[in-house]
Amino acid sequence: MGSRAVAVGAVAGAAGVSGEAGLAGVPRLLEDLARLSEDKDTADIVFLLGRDETPVYAHRIILQARCKNFTAAKRIGTPGNPTPVRMPHAHPETFRQFIHYIYTGKIMLQDSGIFEMLGLAQELGVEELWRSCEEHVSATLSPGNACALLTAALDAQERVPGPQKVQKVMVQPINLIFRYLQNRSRVQVWLFENIHLRIEGHIVGFDEYMNLVLDNAEEYHLKTKNRKPLGRIMLKGDNITLIQNTNPAAN
Repeated sequence: MGSRAVAVGAVAGAAGVSGEAGLAGVPRLLEDLARLSEDKDTADIVFLLGRDETPVYAHRIILQARCKNFTAAKRIGTPGNPTPVRMPHAHPETFRQFIHYIYTGKIMLQDSGIFEMLGLAQELGVEELWRSCEEHVSATLSPGNACALLTAALDAQERVPGPQKVQKVMVQPINLIFRYLQNRSRVQVWLFENIHLRIEGHIVGFDEYMNLVLDNAEEYHLKTKNRKPLGRIMLKGDNITLIQNTNPAAN
């Protein structure tokens, strides 16, 4: 899977001092902020993530400065008694990386969590991270990871409360992946309802609920090795568990 390091761009000539001299304190500042992001003792916000409500701590003043959509809770927390904010749809490890970015401007974007990170950036209003996620998809898209990115999108959608509709922020990068795969790669789709059956074909369309349209589709039975031609079919997004490229090296 692809990964890219993303960091805040520094502005040369800080406070009228040009070159490296004007940025001499930045590395130490980022180190201090990274330590602050992990400091539970001074935190006044605690995010309770996922079904297990895994705690991740943060500081209200940092979130208000960096996240334009962050809404402060009515109860103001204090160090030792932080305000709880529940996010049952968020994955703890991805959210920890998000918080690290909020404090330091640095993150290692990876295919496996790119759509969840994109959703967090949109939800909390961090536009530069949102754009970086889109750029990651565009820059790293290849025959070897296109289907992995689609699977990551499906995983992210499962965490979204309510109907499994593609979030608006994800439409552009998902469209990019589908356009890349269209008439280029034959895919194999794994289904919830039958673990011994695979559907193979070329993706020619999708909708906002991640329903897929496959052309030249075939059923493939793992036990019998039999194949059955299906022509053009639609697969419902909520029945798809995995999408694989049948021959990524050939593209």
